[in-house]
Amino acid sequence: MGTEKLENIRRNGKYYTPELLAEFLAKPLIRETTKSIFDPAYGDGALLLAADRIARKQENNSSIELHGCDKEPVNGLLQKIPASQLVKENFFRYTPEKKFDVILMNPPYVRHHLMSERAWSLYQKATNKILQLNSYSDLWAYFLIKATQHLRKSGNIGAILPWSFLQAEYAQSVRIWLANHFGRIKVLALGANYFDTASERVLLLWLENFGTSVEEISYGYSYQINHDVDYYQIGKKSWEAQSVAVSSKSNIESILQKYIDNYDFARFNNFADVKIGVVTGADEFFILDNAKANELAFPRGSLVPILKSSREFIGPIMNGSIPPNMLLVVPQIHSEEIRRYIRTGSKKGYNNRSHSKRRNPWYYVNPGETPDAFFPYRCSHSPYLMINNRKVQSTNSIHRIYFDKMLSTNQIRWIQMTLLSAPGQLSLESYSKVYGEGVLKIEPSSLGNAIAHKGEGRFPDQVYQQITSLVASNQKEKAVETATKTIADILGVPKSLSQNTNLLLNELKNRRLNDLNLSR
Repeated sequence: MGTEKLENIRRNGKYYTPELLAEFLAKPLIRETTKSIFDPAYGDGALLLAADRIARKQENNSSIELHGCDKEPVNGLLQKIPASQLVKENFFRYTPEKKFDVILMNPPYVRHHLMSERAWSLYQKATNKILQLNSYSDLWAYFLIKATQHLRKSGNIGAILPWSFLQAEYAQSVRIWLANHFGRIKVLALGANYFDTASERVLLLWLENFGTSVEEISYGYSYQINHDVDYYQIGKKSWEAQSVAVSSKSNIESILQKYIDNYDFARFNNFADVKIGVVTGADEFFILDNAKANELAFPRGSLVPILKSSREFIGPIMNGSIPPNMLLVVPQIHSEEIRRYIRTGSKKGYNNRSHSKRRNPWYYVNPGETPDAFFPYRCSHSPYLMINNRKVQSTNSIHRIYFDKMLSTNQIRWIQMTLLSAPGQLSLESYSKVYGEGVLKIEPSSLGNAIAHKGEGRFPDQVYQQITSLVASNQKEKAVETATKTIADILGVPKSLSQNTNLLLNELKNRRLNDLNLSR
């Protein structure tokens, strides 16, 4: 497939539904009492055709009505359906007076940054009275919320959605709203890629009994469509969390809660504040390597050591070295060398960058307080908390950690090691988003929700140094294993719980890293 054609597919978000997926989604929702079915983006008609096949197998369902809306349908595939029931129109202009028993949908997967201002305004206008969506919401969210406007009381929805439904921050409000308006919610997350050109894995969502509050929420995971999936019940609180992790083995949230209830683990935000790193808006101007800084002869007082990537953690961990880059922090009274450099920046237009315009003067970057520790924003293998012993700063590719001042050095070491252990890593895998090529994207709120332990006693010095050395030599799996065993022994965590935690962690990690390997 050509690059231009692939880009066009991504911009329009059209991924036509495979027959197997369509049948599996539609079958649980089409009953003998179902009289009308609607697809708001019917495309080639796969979902409507699947509904028709299923209905024809039911003795008392021969009079079912099929309706569809699509601004660019694939013609010629739905000859059996009266033309009056297939509307060529933008769904967000489709009259809200039309109601149906069942809605089946595979909405376009268009990222928010690819929407035009005009289109976005139309989507907002069509959905704001139902739910005001975050401005970073992708198009599927607007489709799903608008679809509920066309559902009869006690009606059902079946939708094929990207995994961002469970992981994206903007999707949290959608899940909360659904739990308040549907009696039963069921999710099947799929590991296989059913859409060759789509970058995200998909899930199947069943919403039943519209007009009531949720009584049951269940989820399951399977690599491929499978009728023998084990589904697990989760509570409304877990469903309404920022992200929902799915496993084929057990309920992840219940496992994490055992560590909180029985072994004094707590959410990381009880111990520390998480803030993004320094945002300059023009790193190429404000961040200089040591050679460039020396060449420009800037005073050392105007240069702050700064980490640009978590890959730079290794030096400070191993030998306490200073990072290879410096952040220019212009003092109120500055030298001729700095004034000359500022003029060159203005000539190159750095003063007109969006972040520069928010500062007065434009070249003054305030790095803020020196953090106590750092944590990666994106990471492929076992994210690790690094203590800031060298009093440096970081860019926004690394989170800055500010611990509660009442915590002792030993307690901070405990927190550091328990975050690296299997329960800490499982919580990070669960609450963070998989972001392209198997990379874990850890938002400040994801880290804040992770679990850790602030043990009162001294963490064994010898083990601490061993784990630190393993991390520094890139033997993170061994470091996780050592931290997990040490903590389990000290806290008395039963072998069965440790084994279950490791099984879940390995499932989530292997699933994510499989995406990384496939992308290479």
